[in-house]
Order: sequence, then C-alpha cells, then structure tokens
Amino acid sequence: MMKAGLPATDVQAPGGIYGTYQRRREPAVEAQGRVVKPGQVVFLPDEPIVRRQGRDPAPLTVTQRHWWDHLETHQSGHGERLVQFAVRIRGPLDVDRLRHCLNLVIRRHESLRTRFLGDDRIVVQQPALEADGSFRFVDLSARSTAEAEMAARELAIEFAWLKISLRSGPLLGTLLMQLTPSDHVFVLAAEHIISDLASNSILHREIWKLYETADDTSLGEPPRQYADFAVWQQTILPTWVATRKSSWLRKFDGAPSSKIAVAESSTPNALRRYRLRELEFGRTLTDQLCNVATLIHTKLAFVVLAAHASVMSRWCQQQDVLLIFASGGRFRPEQKGMVGFLANSLHMRVRIDPHDAFCDVVLRIAAEHREAVASPDFDTLFDLLPNLQTDIYCNWIPMWMQPQNTRVQCGSTSLDIERFGGDLPWSRRFFPMFYETPSGIVLSVSHEEYKSLSEALDVWQTDLFHFMGEIVSDPHIPVATPRMALA
Repeated sequence: MMKAGLPATDVQAPGGIYGTYQRRREPAVEAQGRVVKPGQVVFLPDEPIVRRQGRDPAPLTVTQRHWWDHLETHQSGHGERLVQFAVRIRGPLDVDRLRHCLNLVIRRHESLRTRFLGDDRIVVQQPALEADGSFRFVDLSARSTAEAEMAARELAIEFAWLKISLRSGPLLGTLLMQLTPSDHVFVLAAEHIISDLASNSILHREIWKLYETADDTSLGEPPRQYADFAVWQQTILPTWVATRKSSWLRKFDGAPSSKIAVAESSTPNALRRYRLRELEFGRTLTDQLCNVATLIHTKLAFVVLAAHASVMSRWCQQQDVLLIFASGGRFRPEQKGMVGFLANSLHMRVRIDPHDAFCDVVLRIAAEHREAVASPDFDTLFDLLPNLQTDIYCNWIPMWMQPQNTRVQCGSTSLDIERFGGDLPWSRRFFPMFYETPSGIVLSVSHEEYKSLSEALDVWQTDLFHFMGEIVSDPHIPVATPRMALA
C-alpha cells in the first residue's frame, strides 16, 4: 500500500510550464538584497527585454553560437530543417489563402527570415526585410491513397533532412502535398538555429488563426523578436555570469562525467546514421505515474525525470550524477509568443544513493530544477566547464509545446487539422524526449545506429519500464530495489 504524502508548500514553476508542484518546507533566504519566501521562485535578471532600435544586425545568443560552432566544425556550416511539424488537412483547402497566412506569420517573426553574416571570428544574425521562406507544392493525387500517404511521409523526411547553408538559407521551408483535392499534408520545417519546439506550437496556432480571419490584427501586437532577446542577453550576461560564476563552479567543478558503458562508434561523423524509436507508456501507466506525483506532491515531469535519472545512475554506475534538463528557455513575460532558438540546457547535479527512497529522489530533483530555473546559466556553463559531460539528458515536452489537432472554420467551410507522421531523429548519440500526449506519455529516443548501442538501448528501455512498474506500486522503495539487467 502506498504511504501518505509528505508535508509541503506550494511552489509555482516558471511560466506555467510544469504547473504547481510541492516541496518540503524551508526557511526564507536572502537573494540579491531581497527576502525570498519559501516557495517563491525569483526570476533574474530583472531587466526587461525591450524592442531594439533600427534594423542593425544582432549578435548570436550563447546557445546559437554553440550550435553554429557545431555545424561549422562537423557539417561545414550546413544544417537541416529538423525543427518541423507536419499536419494533415482534411477539407476544401484554399492554397492561396494558406500561402498568404504563411507570409503574414513570417513577417511577424523576424527569426523566420534570418540570415547569418560574418567570418570565423564574428558572426551576426540579420533578419531580411521581406517574408523569406521557400514554399513547395507537390501533387500526389494521381496515386492511390496508400501510395500518396507513403510518398508524403518520405517527402516530409527528405524535405527536413535537405542540407541548407546557414549563410544563404532559406532556413525556413514549407511543403504542401495534395493527396486529393480535399486532403493535404502540410509541413513547416526550420533549422534549429532559428526555431525550437515551443515555436512550432506558436506558429501552428497563428497560421490557422489567420486562416480563419485573414486579418493579421487578430493576433494582436507582434511579440518581442528573438533578435531583441539576443541584444538583451549580450547586455546582461557579463554581470549575470560574474555574480554567479563562483557558485556554478562550486556546484559543478569536479563533477564526474556521467557516461553510459557503451563504446563510442568508430564511424566518421559524416557517415554516421541515426534512428528514432518511439515507445508508448499508454494511458494506464501514465495515470499511475500521475498518481505517484499527486501522492508525493510534485508534478508528473519530475517523477518521469527521477525515474529516468535513477535508471541512468545505475547504468552509469555513479551516485553523483550530472543531469541536463532541456528547458523551453522562456523565463520572462516579454518572451510570450516569441519565436526562436530559446530552448537551452538546465544543468543539475544530484546524488542518488542506492538506498534512497524514490520519492526523496523526486523531491531532490524538483528542488534542483527550481534552483536551476531561478539562476539559469544561458548555456555559458559549456564554456566555463568544457569538460562537463553527461549522457543523462531529459527532455520533457508538455502538451502546450506541441501543435494540437484542431478544427478551422472559414466562412461556410471547415478544415480538420491533425498531426501527420512522427518525429525525426536528432543527430545525437543518445537523446530521449518524453512527450505528454492525451493518450499518455510517449518516449521518443534518437540515437546513433550501431550494434552495441542499439542492443544496450533495447535492454535500457526494458529496465526503464520495469523500474516504473515498481515505483508506481510503492514510490517509497529504495531505488536499488528494482532489478535491472544493465546495472
């Protein structure tokens, strides 16, 4: 039988991304000359993001610079449009109206028409004045329904993986495929350096809102632009890092690399292949995990992260583990509706002792997450501690960050919009993403395709589901109790 929950105090997570979670009581502390009450999250720095003046080029953010350096080093300055969503449109689609809506959305968000200028020493981003994005139309209606659907899936994947230059672009592309006159597949794809998953959700809502109204004023005032955020970050970052660098170094300096016990691939980077595996938790297991979250006064995201971290800790055979939690990066109110590469990494260092009760690991990780959100490093930790390495990533994708199925009403006609196809694999050795969906959690794992890693991940996923089956029965069991093949 499950034990009673722990006494707790409400803590509001940032921006409503994770909702309200609970944590143990703790005394008030002083931060930046202010008293921080128990349960209060302090969002710093305080300086608002303001609209920049003129149309001068903007600097790259720290996250963009890391991405740029990666592509310059490994892909000769070329990327792929892997930040994409595909939807199926059933109904009498007005193609010209859709193209007009796309142009309005591209004009609304500078990041979608951004180019990158400069040399190896200094790179800047420059939004184009006019809407800039490729639109491709493919008619598949001469094929059977099954053949057209298969061709649409193949074309969507090919479209996203097409190599594009960061300097010449276009970094945004759209593809419309006609299966029948009343059945289409629409794909919007962007290079990660100008967009992220949360941006997809924003664009999806705006495109179909405009399709209904054909009035760009229906979206309200344009949001702050990503270039505004880049200028803001460059302005506040020196002081921000200077005042927190010592605490970050104390926390993470000397942290052991949390690496899985599988040999690296010997294949050259240019020849490596990646695949995607998707695993559905189902409604029953998801509801059971939600019950665990309710019992110990936390949120589902932290229960899933704690389970993943506990399994990975045993696989890596480490009690002192480094976790990287992907954040939406939208910490300030001025970032509402902003489109761009805002996602960044929250670093957390957690000790997971084999005798720790699972519920204590959950609350410890929730507290670590709260601290990381209150004092984000904006991905500068990769520069301060370049040897900091971990294979323990966790990406939690809540429903609001995903384009949702919807019905669009335009005059007397209506369109039914629903998701088409799945994710594309990221070029990562091991990169799990947990999606919150109406039918339950879906685990999407991108990984490099070679025998020893694929075989290890087969065992890992079995261990993960076995571990979760144990902790939903009793979240107070020691994390070493569930048997694991990889441990």
